[in-house]
Amino acid sequence: MSRIKLDNELLKKYFTGIIKHPLYDKAVKDYNRFKVHFDGEYSKDLIERKRPNENDEVRDYRKAIWKEITYMW
Repeated sequence: MSRIKLDNELLKKYFTGIIKHPLYDKAVKDYNRFKVHFDGEYSKDLIERKRPNENDEVRDYRKAIWKEITYMW
């Protein structure tokens, strides 16, 4: 196991965005996929995407009744 010396210069590079953790981009991507569950945000991509053989009336109904149901323990 290698050790990294944490000093002000190294931390400054992380805080200013010069360097990032190797999994930073994956974490941001995952957050954007799951934020509907974390923040209760309206999932436009999921709700407004038209289903096969679905008319506009049914899609509008789904949009009107949408409610976030994910619970955080």
